[in-house]
This record gives sequence, C-alpha cells and structure tokens, in this order.
Amino acid sequence: KLSTQASRLEEELKDDFPDAKINLIKGSGGTFIVEVDKKEIFSKLALPKEKRRFPKDNEISDKIKSLITNEEF
Repeated sequence: KLSTQASRLEEELKDDFPDAKINLIKGSGGTFIVEVDKKEIFSKLALPKEKRRFPKDNEISDKIKSLITNEEF
C-alpha cells in the first residue's frame, strides 16, 4: 500500500495538473523519486542523509510549474 504522503501528493498533482498522467510505483528502501518527462525533479535519496524527507506541500507542483514556465520561452 502507498503511503498517506504519496497519496496526498498524488491528489495535489491531480488538482494542479488535471491532464497529467500520474503513476505511483511502490518502491522500497525509503526511496521517493519524482520524474517529469523522464527528468528527475526530486529524489529523497539525493538529499544529504540527515536531511532526507518527503516533499513539502506544493514543492513538487511548484517545480513542475517552473519547468513549464521555462519551457514556454
């Protein structure tokens, strides 16, 4: 079963990007990776060990919006 945090993030992304295809894939070992168009935009394991965390509210949506804005110009 997916974590409550992952489910919350999925709902946030569906609200912000209703046309997006979102696939949650259960992993192991505390990994949490978010990719957009095969580009990694967040990885829990890429953070320093003492700062590993789940994305904060709106953190992923904000990164995606920034990517979209930068690609439009």
